[in-house]
Amino acid sequence: ATPHIPALPLILELPRPLDDDTNLTKSLPAALDGAREIVGQQRYNEAIRRLLISDQMAAASALEASEALAALRVPKDELRDRETKELLKAAKKAVRDVVLWRCCGSANGLDSREALVRAFEAATRQTSCDENTVSQLTNGYRRIRE
Repeated sequence: ATPHIPALPLILELPRPLDDDTNLTKSLPAALDGAREIVGQQRYNEAIRRLLISDQMAAASALEASEALAALRVPKDELRDRETKELLKAAKKAVRDVVLWRCCGSANGLDSREALVRAFEAATRQTSCDENTVSQLTNGYRRIRE
């Protein structure tokens, strides 16, 4: 017979924020902890569980948008004329803007350049995006912040 092991309550936690994370990412754990006694451990765990899933989905969304951007890569010798190049350039910029905003969601805001660059790198690392995509995304972020 197996010995009876009493069930221990599961306590979920958010990842420890980094010093250069967004303000929301840094303040969220303390805000939730402040409500733990009010809502109880079970509801607290459910909120954390859902937020962790949400983080995964936000990162997956940024990755999928990056894959869409990678799908628009066309060798320069296949572009017939200036108009064709301009049309492709406009499409890439629009999709790159989608990647930027998806990464903002993944980073929980716009107030930390470092957190956003990490999100840009994570979203594009496993894709066949141009090697200058992170730089282009960072420039897009700078334009938004100005």
